[in-house]
Amino acid sequence: MGRVRTLKSKILLLVLIVLLTATVFFIAVSKWEFESALYQREQEAAKNDLYLVSQAIENQYQDLVYHNRTVLEMRKKAMKDISGVVISTIDGFYERFSKGLLSEHEAKQAALERVRTFRYENNDYFFVYDADYTAISHPDPVFQGRKLKDYRDAAG
Repeated sequence: MGRVRTLKSKILLLVLIVLLTATVFFIAVSKWEFESALYQREQEAAKNDLYLVSQAIENQYQDLVYHNRTVLEMRKKAMKDISGVVISTIDGFYERFSKGLLSEHEAKQAALERVRTFRYENNDYFFVYDADYTAISHPDPVFQGRKLKDYRDAAG
C-alpha cells in the first residue's frame, strides 16, 4: 500500500506540476497578448491624435489663407475707393481749368496741394511723382522736389 500511495502521490504531483506549468504558461501568454493588444490600441490612438492635430493645423492654415485673401481683397477695394476720391478731386481741378476758372498752373498747384493733404487709415498718404521720379506732391517736405527713383527706406 505504501507503493500505491507513493505512486498516487507521484501522479498527483505530476498532474499538479502539469497544471501549474500550464497555468503559468497561460498567464504568460495572456499577459503577452494583453500587452500586445494594449500597445496596438495605444498606437492607433496616437495615430488618431496625430491625424486630428494635423487636421486642426490644416483647418487653421486654410482659415488664415482665406482671411488673408479676404483682407487683401478688402484692402484693394478700399484703396480703389480712396484712389477714386483722389482722382475725382484732381478731375474737379481739371474741370475748373477746362471752364477757364483756373489757369493750368493754378489747377495743377491746387490739385497737388490737395493730394498732399489726403490721409487714410493709419496716417497713410498719397503722393505724386513726375516721369523722372521727382516728388511733386509729398506730405513730407523732406521729399518734396527730390528725385526718389533709387530711394530706399530703412526697411529696404
